[in-house]
Amino acid sequence: MLFPVSLNQERRLYAEEVAELCKQNYVPHNLLATFKIDGYLDISALEKTLNMIIMRHSGLRTAFFRQIKGINKEYMEALREFLLSGKYPTNLYAQRIVENTHINLNIISGTDQQKYEERIREIVESAIAQPFNYANPPFMRAYLCESTSAPLLIMVLHHHIFDMWSISLLHNEISVIYNALCTGKNIEYPIINKGYTDYALLQRRQEKISGYKNN
Repeated sequence: MLFPVSLNQERRLYAEEVAELCKQNYVPHNLLATFKIDGYLDISALEKTLNMIIMRHSGLRTAFFRQIKGINKEYMEALREFLLSGKYPTNLYAQRIVENTHINLNIISGTDQQKYEERIREIVESAIAQPFNYANPPFMRAYLCESTSAPLLIMVLHHHIFDMWSISLLHNEISVIYNALCTGKNIEYPIINKGYTDYALLQRRQEKISGYKNN
């Protein structure tokens, strides 16, 4: 099933595409989140935790694509209007939820502390600068630094599906699910009935009714 993207998502998608067409360098809208793992470290349980969170939140399993195929007259007219007036096109992109997707937990280890810290910095800088493939979710990269005094989980997520406000929510879910898996307890979490696609649908309906634009 196809869903519209939100107005903010459409603006970011289009701005990135225009920058690429104009051969301009752009910084991907990637965000960094870090979490310390206290106590017993179970790598398998941690990777399973991340994949359970991906399955729990449909936004983390969303693929984005352009509805106009190729560079045709309609697309060039939208591009011309954007370059002349700064007006963003609407309904150029769509999104769909991918039911089955998976993330692998990348392990960073080492014995030389200085080289180890340099390697972590290089990996993080590379992960943040590397664009995600919008057709291939999840838009999340995860790295476990297991040689630090307290194991550190580093995550890179795209701003299309994540913002800084969400960090505390993500941290809480990782903690609850991971601890439950490690102790064999039941995972108690409320069912999520609404996703970001529902917000995008509502926003587009409001746009049609009131002529609302998020400029």
